[in-house]
Amino acid sequence: MRNVTIWSVSTDILPMISTSDNRRMILRWNLLAGLTSSAVSAVVGLLAVPFYLKYLGVEAYGLVGFYAAAQGFLAILDVGLTPTMNREAARAQTTGHVDEARDLLRSLCTVTWSSSAVIAACFLVSSDYLATHWLESNGLSTDSIRVAVVMFGIVIAVRWPMGVYVGALLGSQRVVWLSSINIAMTIISNGGAVLALHFYNPSIKTFFGWMLLANITWIFLIRFAAWSALGGLNTPARPSLTALRSVWKFSLGMAITGMIGAVLTYSDRLFVSRMLPLEALGRYTIATQLAAVTALFVVPTINVIFPALTRLFLAEDEAGLENAYRNGTKMLAAVLFPMATFLAAFAAPILMLWTGNAGIARDAAPILQLLLLGNALNGVMYFPYSLQMAVGASHLTAIMAAFLLAILVPALYLLTARYGAIGAAAAWALINILYLIAGTPLTHRFYLKGKGLAWLSSDVLVPLLISLLAVVTAAWLLARTNLPPLTQIVLGGLSIPFAIATVVATSPGLTAHVRNILQRR
Repeated sequence: MRNVTIWSVSTDILPMISTSDNRRMILRWNLLAGLTSSAVSAVVGLLAVPFYLKYLGVEAYGLVGFYAAAQGFLAILDVGLTPTMNREAARAQTTGHVDEARDLLRSLCTVTWSSSAVIAACFLVSSDYLATHWLESNGLSTDSIRVAVVMFGIVIAVRWPMGVYVGALLGSQRVVWLSSINIAMTIISNGGAVLALHFYNPSIKTFFGWMLLANITWIFLIRFAAWSALGGLNTPARPSLTALRSVWKFSLGMAITGMIGAVLTYSDRLFVSRMLPLEALGRYTIATQLAAVTALFVVPTINVIFPALTRLFLAEDEAGLENAYRNGTKMLAAVLFPMATFLAAFAAPILMLWTGNAGIARDAAPILQLLLLGNALNGVMYFPYSLQMAVGASHLTAIMAAFLLAILVPALYLLTARYGAIGAAAAWALINILYLIAGTPLTHRFYLKGKGLAWLSSDVLVPLLISLLAVVTAAWLLARTNLPPLTQIVLGGLSIPFAIATVVATSPGLTAHVRNILQRR
């Protein structure tokens, strides 16, 4: 989802999204803010991991991974509320019916805050079962695991309504506000956790206790910003069945998609937590966290592109829709694929330098490589997904997600049982290869007809092949030297800008945009 030049190039796909200079400037700032937020979140998260491993150990860090998986898996209860709020807030910016968006936000908040209490109660009731039957530990007491489950259940409950507020901010194009809050709270939550573990007590209870305090602050800041974006906390708004009925069809499709998507995204970690010891889950979590740096480019790009595609569809600007869709994909692929390929090619030395643990580096490297493959392909497939959402075709996404789920679950069980954590990562990679192959023609059979093959070959496969050729060649050459690992990583990293420049140079549309940028400056 780091480079100033890339931000500048990326934002210059946006003149094709809107002819308004003001709108264009807003989109540029939003993309820059989103990229900055993602970069800070990724860097802070990565910097904190070695300290978490030092104070908690690999096994306790597996509980952190289980918490993250449980939080993501519970997105099935979102029932499409977040993307629905995003879409309706974006629509309100076009139609001017902000009062309807406020009523919808109030209605959705009533639903999510009510369900938060249920979520906390469920974790309280199930904590004993999870501690004694689900999670396998050799070094942690059952009581410690039970208390940790209750505490992170409360954290999840507190965070639960956040998605609706985030949807309102994204749809209202208040990405700068959202990013500022996220940057501050990411630093406070992770930095504060490290300090608490160091100065107070290096235990999993201390970790989740601090996370609870930080997330209470986080949710109220996001809440204030969301209401301010739609007119302020004192602006009249009321829960309304009419507001919910007006979006139920889209929300229902998104609910099904969201449920299946949560299972697709987090089931690998749940299978690992159930079938393997906590220590294995800890290593898998480490690989997952490093692989998640791909979100540094994906998330902010999609957060900007989705509302833009929605506006273009509502304006019936098919040419603008195609240009934004294809050029956005190229720009994402130009950065995402080189970075993912680099991390995969140098997985072992990077993990060693990051964690300082040779055993973790050895065991997690193949897991990381497979997760990166799956994440990279999944990242570019957010563009067909966003296109489907922009035109209101959530049913198409639900069909595709259900098909993938029917394959993923048995694949996860069989591969994890046979190959352990590597098998779970392999299942994630395989399902995303299938997603790319099957999802592309399915999407373009109905929308932007006849553009699917060009999108897949020119906008996805060409950047992927260029990235593989540049990075793998560099890794192969450096492996035949006696240079220290850090030097090899630094020199190998030079293949990233080379691959990016090559992708831009081989794409006439992107080359023209870069030329225009240079001429203007």
